[in-house]
Formats: sequence, structure tokens, C-alpha cells
Amino acid sequence: MTEDTSLIMTYSPEWLAVQTSEQLSKDAVNKQLLVLQTAYPASTKNYADEEFTALRELWLNIFGNVPEDVLNEAVRRFIINDRKGFFPSPGQIAEYVEQISRERGYERLKRQWEENLERKMGEFLVDS
Repeated sequence: MTEDTSLIMTYSPEWLAVQTSEQLSKDAVNKQLLVLQTAYPASTKNYADEEFTALRELWLNIFGNVPEDVLNEAVRRFIINDRKGFFPSPGQIAEYVEQISRERGYERLKRQWEENLERKMGEFLVDS
């Protein structure tokens, strides 16, 4: 029997749109993990060095091509909206990354629309 994998989405368009060719540094990931450790101190207080290294490598692997400002904002939004008090999974942060990507896409489309409208208005005034 063949398993139906048609519902499995590897990467969303929003996730792909935010990716850059520049690799995020370990320091940038450490900074975000430190913010999360500060917000959720009970979650990682007993981590051994190896566990923290594994956590950092996992986050670097997942968020390695996400711009630092987007990752910072995604972590900030998670903390602001969290009501459960648990350290986030990478997928929870990825949802905010995708949200930010959508917002930036809408802003870009709005700017293009406004620029196009201004150009059309300019052409209209010249032709009048």
C-alpha cells in the first residue's frame, strides 16, 4: 500500500520568499536562544552543554537562511503572544517567520500598486 503524501508541504511560499543566500551566524542564533532562555528560564536551565549545542545546531539548520531581523521579530512575536509559558518549537517560530514574510509581501505589492497609480496619474495629467 502506498502512503498518500500529497498533503505534506515541505516549504510554504512564504518560507521560501524570506530565505536569503546569506548564512545566519551562530552568534545570531545564540542571541535568540538567550532571549528565549530569559523568557522561559525553566525550560533550559538544566541543559548540559551538549544539549544546548544540539539545540543551537538545530535552530541554525532550520533558520540558517532567515534574515536576522526576521528571526528577531518572529521570536519577539512568539513571546508576546504566548500564553502557555513553554519554550517554542522551531515550527512555532517558523509560523511567525511566514507571517512576517506575508506582511512584507503585502507591503511590497502595496508599494508597487501606489507607484503604478502615481505613474498612471502622471500620464493622465500630461495627456489632459
